[in-house]
Amino acid sequence: MSVFLVNFAAGFLTATPTVATLARLMPPELPPFIDLLRLAAVNETLKGGLQADSMNRLKDAVKHTDGMAQAVLRFFQDEAAAVHVRGTVRLCVEVLCQRCLLPMRLELASAVAVMIVGDEADIPHHQAEVEPLVHDSAHGGEHFYLAEFVEDELLLALPVAPVHTAPRCTATQVMQPHRATAASPFAVLQDLLKR
Repeated sequence: MSVFLVNFAAGFLTATPTVATLARLMPPELPPFIDLLRLAAVNETLKGGLQADSMNRLKDAVKHTDGMAQAVLRFFQDEAAAVHVRGTVRLCVEVLCQRCLLPMRLELASAVAVMIVGDEADIPHHQAEVEPLVHDSAHGGEHFYLAEFVEDELLLALPVAPVHTAPRCTATQVMQPHRATAASPFAVLQDLLKR
């Protein structure tokens, strides 16, 4: 049941949702630090968001970020007691199309499949379908910085040269007539072969 406040000040009836209603609709904010071993021991899943404004490396790589990065991450241990992280991370950003240099919206999405290892010597012995991540928390060390992990996953999902789809990009529309009329660089060789 939604609770709304009624505003009569404007001379007509308007309904605005209360803060409590809005808080229930928004995803919870994820903690910046977590205890990986504890979460993996109880097979915990974290769902929520992280403020994109706090992701400085990502802000430097894109034109604009929107709101919160959404994450669903499941922490568990396999039969060898190795800590795994599986899930998804998403964020809408604005980047410049590298073909026409106009802004474009882009949804970054990353499927996370990571195994936390204590040192590099453990890496060759693990499965190929998971990415190893060296971190002290694999052996009960320091806390895991979740905000940095989510930012890393989003940076990996960012394309090197983002471009609009062909019909939407103004540069492709300008280049189409030139491509049709441009002579092949091998046309001279073709003429030589005919002689």
